[in-house]
Amino acid sequence: RQVVENGVTGFLVPPHDAAALTSRIVELARSSDLRESMATAAVAKAAREFDQDAVIDLTLATYQRLLNDRGVSS
Repeated sequence: RQVVENGVTGFLVPPHDAAALTSRIVELARSSDLRESMATAAVAKAAREFDQDAVIDLTLATYQRLLNDRGVSS
């Protein structure tokens, strides 16, 4: 749920709902345009939100904020 944007980068289906999963698989199998648009959106999201440098910067900023909140200087 944190990675997939339902209907944009993929589909989310309820757990243990075989009918919903089957329906989404059939929908994807029948539409090359849908597969292509979701793939393009997923690659863009991965580059935008999960770039290694961006994740490292976010992690370091979070650590710094936590240290600052506790009055610890780095």
